[in-house]
Amino acid sequence: MYTSNAERIYYEHNPKAKQQRENYEERQYRLAQMHNKIFRGIDQINDAKSFMKVKTMLDAYAHEEGEQSTSVYNLNKRLKNKISQLLIENDRDIKTKQDKIEELKNVTITESLEILQKLELESNAQLYNYMMQLSTGKDDTQNKRRWNPVAFPYGDIVFFLVRVRCNITGNHCCSH
Repeated sequence: MYTSNAERIYYEHNPKAKQQRENYEERQYRLAQMHNKIFRGIDQINDAKSFMKVKTMLDAYAHEEGEQSTSVYNLNKRLKNKISQLLIENDRDIKTKQDKIEELKNVTITESLEILQKLELESNAQLYNYMMQLSTGKDDTQNKRRWNPVAFPYGDIVFFLVRVRCNITGNHCCSH
């Protein structure tokens, strides 16, 4: 292929010059590799990112091969079929999820008033417990008053006494 060692070394170390010297067989091999990569990529499309990757490769291939090439036409047709198939699957998934949401909306809970009040008190107690755990130390951006909830269980009912301590004077229940 090369006429001298100097020519061989020049083309091995200068990839841009090598691309300019690419012969017909090498070009066809590279285009076949691109075609196969795009063909496999179309099968693996599942989101917008993978679609854009394949579409960019297809555009580059079309530029090299020619826009009117039958292989470009076939790949574009295959890509459109894959997108329409994904849209149909997406619509089917949306419909099933909407049906599940409607089923959950139609669920009614019938409990007695006493049980509901008890559940509400328990949930409030748990909420205040979590709020106490989340309370971090003093922060300058917060209000100057510090809330100290204290829980007193009484049978099935939990009472909360909230003491307010002023950070300015240190007294309880101050009005600053």
